[in-house]
Parts: sequence; structure tokens; C-alpha cells
Amino acid sequence: MTTPAAYQLSEPLAGLISYCEKDCVAACCGICAFIFSPLHVASYLCTRTGGITSAVLAVWEAEMAKFERETAALIPTPEGFVCVIESMNQYFTREDLAALVAELRHSLAAAPELQALSDELSFPTPTHEVVQGSWERIKKTLPAE
Repeated sequence: MTTPAAYQLSEPLAGLISYCEKDCVAACCGICAFIFSPLHVASYLCTRTGGITSAVLAVWEAEMAKFERETAALIPTPEGFVCVIESMNQYFTREDLAALVAELRHSLAAAPELQALSDELSFPTPTHEVVQGSWERIKKTLPAE
């Protein structure tokens, strides 16, 4: 079997994909270690950007378009593999890459709805606000230094 070209993910895409490594580890299971669900993608975006805005999504769409352009330029091996993404421990055909891009785009598009639902379902008074309020009341009872 011919080894395909190694493809190096961009830093943002590598971070997102690594964050989605939930079911196992790539070194063991390859692509089966990853869950690219809207839930994980939304969590990643909120963690990294503080919120999912149209500007954030535009940046990610540009990342996905760049990934598609760069991998489209790769020459397939006789077996049909276009590249190996070593951090994922996975060889990809063009069809495999198209499936990955489609799933990531789907999850990116659904992420704002998940953030909105999470905001709606959040507990009315977050614990950190309760604790901060308690601390402020306690400080008032302490003798002045």
C-alpha cells in the first residue's frame, strides 16, 4: 500500500478536532475516537470565543473552505487515499474528507441553537453568583484591617 501525503491541520481546526476526541483516543481508534456532534462543537466554540456569533461562524467557514482547497490539491494514491492526518491516526479518501467537512459544517451551523438553548435552560442564579454574594455579606461583618 502506498502511503498518502501527510496533511497538517491548521491550528484552529486541529484544536476543534482534538476537542472532539471523546470516544477513545486517536492512537487506538483513529476516526472512531471522534464525536463531531453539534454539542461538542458548540462547547468548543463557547469555550474558545465566549459565544457563537455570526463573525465566529464566518471565521470557521473560511477555515473549512481552506481545508477543502488544500486537500483538493492533494494527489490520491493508487488505492484512493488523498492524505493521512496523523493527529487523527487516519487515512482519508476524497469521499471521507467530504463527509468530515459536511459533518463539521452541520455541527457549526447548529452550534448557535445549542448555545441559545443552553442559555435558556441555565439555572436562574449560577452558583458563582450565590457564592460571591455570600462573600460580600461576610466581608461586611469582618473587622476593618
